[in-house]
Amino acid sequence: MIDVLAHNHAPDETWVLEWLSSPRLQTYLDASGNNLQRALRLYEWNINLGQTLMKDIAFFEVALRNLINECRNRIAHHEPLFHNADGTRNPTVVDGLVVDLFHELLPQADVFEPDAPTPVELFLHSSPRP
Repeated sequence: MIDVLAHNHAPDETWVLEWLSSPRLQTYLDASGNNLQRALRLYEWNINLGQTLMKDIAFFEVALRNLINECRNRIAHHEPLFHNADGTRNPTVVDGLVVDLFHELLPQADVFEPDAPTPVELFLHSSPRP
């Protein structure tokens, strides 16, 4: 990424401060014993780690969208939810997955009670299908 790092030259702090800004660079300097070259290596390492993590997040987002999408699209198009041969539109299953995933991602949130019926289960119990 940065040529001076590849050749172990001491970087010129002026352009680095203009590029990263003092507050951002200071975080990396603090973590690198105030060594500018190590701070820049740490910055690049952090960017590479972030890119790798972002790839996994992107895969997750696509998978999530394509899974909680089949049922969502059926609802948006006002299609029937009361029959589904393949299970992808089963509101109880979809809602259970949503609630479980929500608990996994944000366990401290108390939006849904653990092991309690899901909102769809509650609806179906109080409003049975005609």
